[in-house]
Amino acid sequence: MLTKMLINGNKLNKYMYKIIKSARNSGLNPENVVREIFQKLILYALAYSNLDDYYIFQGGTALRIFYNSPRVSLDMDYTLVSRDLNKLIRDFTKVKNVVKKILLSEGIDVEKKSEKIIKDFYRCFLVFNTMNFLEKKIRIKIEVIERRYIDISFGRRILDIEYPFKTSVGVLVKTSSQLLVDKISSLADGVHRNYIRWRDIFDVYWLVAKFNADIDKKYLKQEFGSWVEGVADLESLLKKLSEEKIYSEMKRELHGILPPSLLHKDLVKKYVSLTSKMILKVLGELKNED
Repeated sequence: MLTKMLINGNKLNKYMYKIIKSARNSGLNPENVVREIFQKLILYALAYSNLDDYYIFQGGTALRIFYNSPRVSLDMDYTLVSRDLNKLIRDFTKVKNVVKKILLSEGIDVEKKSEKIIKDFYRCFLVFNTMNFLEKKIRIKIEVIERRYIDISFGRRILDIEYPFKTSVGVLVKTSSQLLVDKISSLADGVHRNYIRWRDIFDVYWLVAKFNADIDKKYLKQEFGSWVEGVADLESLLKKLSEEKIYSEMKRELHGILPPSLLHKDLVKKYVSLTSKMILKVLGELKNED
């Protein structure tokens, strides 16, 4: 099918064909590879539209793109600072239009769908019509939370764009220590809602083991408990992490988003052990505040 698309020319260029072929030959999921290209284009579009000062990149995709995480991440998460939430509909229309214009020559249409704003939360989906070469569309969920931090700074990192042209842009990204707090807060939130995101445990391990991340105490004080999570949730989580059955639950969730070689039980135990230590450290900090 890809060969036919090449002959048709306006549907798929040689670079995209090469990417998909290389992904398949390497045992990678072509959909994940193409999605990451689109994720980077969204980051580029924010910078191109002069919106990069307002959106702090965070979450699993930030970990993958800027902290070299091997875990596949589908969505894009941001914290909005110094900007009215009601401007986001216009902002992401601009982003969509920039990305759409870039991909027009590739025969890929882009739509913005399922957009909503609730209080301090915004969500939309950018839908990429990749039916011609993936036989399915790629949907990227974008979520933005409005926050007001006091005396908290974020780092600007350089993102290199390779496709469909080469350039670089600066992106505001949460630090490894801030992301660590986010991930532990997310785990506590999951306990409270009875839905634990086991991938967060791997993310905690990655930040600490690979980047020597420690708790940002000032950030912890302002971030933890900003939703429904509390100290009791972390204490409940520690008990749950001591249960043997969690290893199979973790492997089930992480299957397909982590390389199989990283899902051996001895490694999963390391992820859990290091995460438990960091939870204890966070509990100590939170109780000291009281």
